[in-house]
Amino acid sequence: MTRSRDATSSKPYALSGVLKKISFGNPSDKEDIFNNCNHKESIAVKPCDTNITRTLKLVDEMIALADQGDVEREDVGCGIMYGILRDAAYRLKKIAEQEKKAHQQKGWWHEPQ
Repeated sequence: MTRSRDATSSKPYALSGVLKKISFGNPSDKEDIFNNCNHKESIAVKPCDTNITRTLKLVDEMIALADQGDVEREDVGCGIMYGILRDAAYRLKKIAEQEKKAHQQKGWWHEPQ
């Protein structure tokens, strides 16, 4: 896990408070690193929610590119490539939608703006 940014960073970082507690040696807060996304009292959008939303946008772009590329292709090799791209996009989309639903059911989800 590469989470090296701290609370002094100019960009908000979800684990900054947790890392401060751990640096003082409070072992009970160690679990917070792995469960950081479940703090319901926070109003801010969690990085995990933002990443799921970005993934869903990315797969929409992947599907659009595969559709456009398939229409404009000039050989079979490109058709195979766009088919693989489309297949990967739908697989990722299914997983991202499942994760979003799981976060919503647990009360973790805050709609990114």
